Amino acid sequence: MAEALPAEEDLQMNPYGWHFTEITIVPPLAQCYRNVPRVGRVKTTKYKKWIETASTEISSPPDEPLSQCHVCLTLPYIANGDLDNRFKGTMDLLKSSGWIVDDNMKCVRKIEAIWSRDVPRQRMVISIKEVTDGDILSSPYPG
Repeated sequence: MAEALPAEEDLQMNPYGWHFTEITIVPPLAQCYRNVPRVGRVKTTKYKKWIETASTEISSPPDEPLSQCHVCLTLPYIANGDLDNRFKGTMDLLKSSGWIVDDNMKCVRKIEAIWSRDVPRQRMVISIKEVTDGDILSSPYPG
């Protein structure tokens, strides 16, 4: 049986510098945009509704957006799910809500995602931590 998530006040920050926020799960990328002839790629109604909902749920950002960060998405275990389809919308939300300066590689130094049976089915937890150039962000790549 899955453990309950910490209380909202406990989801804000821990002593290791991580900030936590729980929001409605982002739709898969294929459900966020559609192509319109002679217009191009546009946001779907489902994605626009998610942006509106998640924008009210995400915790308040720091006074200054993070200029370098490590982001971890913890998503509910979904059979046949695809983790990388959840990055784009979440990163755009972090930028538009003032959490990060940008979602490019200069700002987002590491991004990862984890499936968890402890996260409620229609929710996700975003963990974000400020890093500096001196921080060691490990990778299994030996090169």
